Amino acid sequence: MAMPLILTAAFGLGVVYGSNKTGQYDYIVAGAGTAGLVIAHRLSTNPSTTVLVIEPGADERSNPNVTDPLAFTTHLASRSLEYHQGKAIGGTSIINGMTYVRADAAEIDAWAALGNPGWTWRELFPAAQTTAGASWDPAYHGEAGPLRTGYPYEMLNGTLFERMRATWDALGQPWNRDPNGGGVRGFAAWPMTVDRDADVRDDAARAYYWDVADRTNLDLVQGTVERVVWDSDGCGAATRKRKPEENDGDAMVVARGVEYVTPSGEKITVRAKKEVILSAGAIRTPLILEQSGIGNPDIISAHGLPIVVDLPGVGENFQEQPNIALVYNSTKPDTVPAGAISPYAAFLSAGDLFGPEQLADVASRTLTSLPAWSAQIAAANGNRVSAQALERILRLQHDLIFAKSVTVAEIICFARPGEFGSALWPLLPFSRGSVHLSSKGAEGRNPVIDPQYLQVDVDMTIAVAAGRVAQRFWRTAPMNETVGANIFPGEEALPDSNPAEAQWEAHIAGSATPNHHGLGTAAMMPRDLGGVVDPELCVYGTRNVRVVDASIIPLQISGHLTATLYALAERASDIIISCERATEV
Repeated sequence: MAMPLILTAAFGLGVVYGSNKTGQYDYIVAGAGTAGLVIAHRLSTNPSTTVLVIEPGADERSNPNVTDPLAFTTHLASRSLEYHQGKAIGGTSIINGMTYVRADAAEIDAWAALGNPGWTWRELFPAAQTTAGASWDPAYHGEAGPLRTGYPYEMLNGTLFERMRATWDALGQPWNRDPNGGGVRGFAAWPMTVDRDADVRDDAARAYYWDVADRTNLDLVQGTVERVVWDSDGCGAATRKRKPEENDGDAMVVARGVEYVTPSGEKITVRAKKEVILSAGAIRTPLILEQSGIGNPDIISAHGLPIVVDLPGVGENFQEQPNIALVYNSTKPDTVPAGAISPYAAFLSAGDLFGPEQLADVASRTLTSLPAWSAQIAAANGNRVSAQALERILRLQHDLIFAKSVTVAEIICFARPGEFGSALWPLLPFSRGSVHLSSKGAEGRNPVIDPQYLQVDVDMTIAVAAGRVAQRFWRTAPMNETVGANIFPGEEALPDSNPAEAQWEAHIAGSATPNHHGLGTAAMMPRDLGGVVDPELCVYGTRNVRVVDASIIPLQISGHLTATLYALAERASDIIISCERATEV
């Protein structure tokens, strides 16, 4: 195989921040999002380590639509839906809802149960505490980390909070003093990723990048990574020992660097002396892997690309949550001031949704259906990830929901001038979709996303049950004192007085939108379960390519992704630095 051309002269054309013009770095990070900037920040702390970050987006730190906390407030029923990502320095952290809520502890422990030693709640918690917290219980928060979390000045912490709290209490949901301690069940007012004193969003760029952008060993270039460039002999690249589970006859390929495209369309190759780290997110990372020849051979070959590593789990295991809305007008609009923020939500378990008698029936029906669902999902990926492997994963998820009683539904309660409403969704869907290349080269940057929302019936059952609870909330005292007519979807489509199951299903299938919590497309699991990376986040069959983003999370989580992603990236940084030190010794 011919060695790739290193365009050292042209390389400087795309540099946004930095000074290295050699065209080679110790580490190349694809993506300047939530995880990518944590990695870049941590690795470049060592002045002798050079780091390049490649990001297609621009500098948006002066954009008021990004900085102002108040600026935030596939196919389903044969509808094509848009899926959004943050294309900017800071990635999706510049456009998300700023929610900082960790997962249920048992959900993180399930990562280890899937074959990932070292990935438990107890082991991830120290990394999560590096963020500075402003919450009810200081035992669950640190004060020395780069990321600021707290409550914006605009947050309503008076009568609205108390009315919501009393209403949820009437429905049997306790106030959760701090949802960041490993159990999110109940009603809570969560902390947000905001700099309260400056009254601005504290995204990943503000927390992890801008203060260190002048480091001479850290560069950021604007461009889109298309593929990893492979080396025939591995000269100059970091190496790692083959793990027992990788003794399957495959050669261990070595990344020479990456090829990226500048905003002007120029293709440039840059060299990684140690590692390539993909942090492009659950949508983009599988595309880079497939463009690089790693993935399902049937998909790769169909686009005329060479097969480098047979890894059929790439792009599979995609898990997303359909977001469902209810909106009511307010009978007392003056009770909610303009620009109000209300980060209030209730997290409910299956027991909360169904009660003991119905719960047993739902649990039994779900368990009985697991083999059929596994076969259905396997058929969608050409049976390259076996039904037996998928059933093992789904059984673990069943145990989380029905034996460990993790939360399965989230109901956000919002208030704005003139109206109230809920955004709600099932948290741990059994449905599994996929994300794959649409075509070779630049045209393939638009992925084929098939989330398979509500693919299995229990996901719809949970969504309907959560919707019924949300509907009861707005009609229960004391909240009902200021809540008026149902304005979406309207009384005819979804009457307040015990709507039929079919009406709920029609509303959900006809109006649900992506929740943008997608994950799992490069899952951290054993290879025989459809995994893509090992517990050190190294891509199977490679020596020096890692993935650090939401795509490696094997199962959906409660809470919101942001808090878990920051902790994941901090722990990944520790792993990479430890491996580097071990190599030096």
